[in-house]
Amino acid sequence: YLGARRPDVERNLVPSTWSANGAGVFGEIANGLEYRAYVLEGLDASGLSAGSAIRGGRQGGSASVATHPAFAARVDWRGTAGLVLGVSGYTADTWQAAQPAGEHLSPRVSIVDAHARWQWRGLQTAGLWVQGSLTEAGALSDALGLTGDSRLGERFAGGYVEAAFDVLPLAYPGTRYAFMPYARFESYDTQESVPGGSEAAVNERTVLTVGAAFKPHPNVIVKGDRQQRSNAADTDASQWNVALGWMF
Repeated sequence: YLGARRPDVERNLVPSTWSANGAGVFGEIANGLEYRAYVLEGLDASGLSAGSAIRGGRQGGSASVATHPAFAARVDWRGTAGLVLGVSGYTADTWQAAQPAGEHLSPRVSIVDAHARWQWRGLQTAGLWVQGSLTEAGALSDALGLTGDSRLGERFAGGYVEAAFDVLPLAYPGTRYAFMPYARFESYDTQESVPGGSEAAVNERTVLTVGAAFKPHPNVIVKGDRQQRSNAADTDASQWNVALGWMF
């Protein structure tokens, strides 16, 4: 991924790059049209929060509780070289513990997204939009003892657009190295429509990331960037990031 840090939208709103037990099927329906579908362990409702949406609900593989499973599916179209267009969905009943006395909780997280990626010569572009919902947000907030602007929202949403361009081949055709200036803009809200509480302005955020990546070897990358971070409460702090990545 572009940037020294994975996009906030993918870290908080999308169950991506998470380890989970499950099983699935995948294949190609027609030329360029691919599908994937999985049944896997669900999220744990006790970890959901107003500030990071579903991120805290991740479970730990062999240590997970799978009282209620999750279902995920994705369809991508790759009919044009360098282009990927797709949609995906995720749904799970997140209450994994014993039911509280006198009530029955079944808070369901549902997520849909649309994504696109295009690579052409030295240019890389990508975009993602995510919309999620949580049923029984009020009852779950009560069960978790959440009050005020810490209560869970019924919706969360966000997206980003990003681009990078490898400038080295322009000066040195055929080079094995790469130097890619990049930029990404994100906008997201982890807490919308709060039953029995109020929305916290700090959870409505934007992030502008500008930096560059250098590949001294095809399997090694060094990245550095500046993130201009802001929220509706005007309390966020910007930061510098540096990262080293390699494949082996």
